[in-house]
Amino acid sequence: MPLSDATQQLQDNPTITRAIPGASLTANPGQFPYERPPATARPDQAFLVLKRELYRNGKDIIELVSSGLSCETIVSSLVMNAFTQGMCSPDVAEIIKEPLMIEVFKIADNFNLTNVRLENVKPSKSVSSEHTYSFKQDMGNPVGIEDTLPHIEDTSENTELPTGFMDKPAEPELTQQEEIV
Repeated sequence: MPLSDATQQLQDNPTITRAIPGASLTANPGQFPYERPPATARPDQAFLVLKRELYRNGKDIIELVSSGLSCETIVSSLVMNAFTQGMCSPDVAEIIKEPLMIEVFKIADNFNLTNVRLENVKPSKSVSSEHTYSFKQDMGNPVGIEDTLPHIEDTSENTELPTGFMDKPAEPELTQQEEIV
């Protein structure tokens, strides 16, 4: 089968490249570093190792911060890598995240960078479908995609969403009659 036919077949049916359901249950346990006990369970040790790594790669950190990435984004990537490599557990990675963010901020401050963002901020307004469409056009998606998208009303100003996945949903306001009962 020619390569162009195989490529077309993958584009037409993306389920071909997906894993077979249950395949992860048949793999040998302990195959990946994060499936074995971590190298350290102590946050202070993990912090010192990653801090040393930050300062060794200071030039790369400066480039990332200069490009507009927040300290939180950089550190999130760093601790995720530490977890997947088996250095620490996910809870230790979360514990050392904030001190590492401060270290990245210090590195940026030592190089007199301005407008350094410590944390990721939530966008003040949701992205409109028109903005999404123009972005997709800029990225090379075919024109006319708006015909295939359903029209969705923007109701983001009227509703408050929880701030995290563990937050309780907002309770509806009670009327005076419901409060009395």
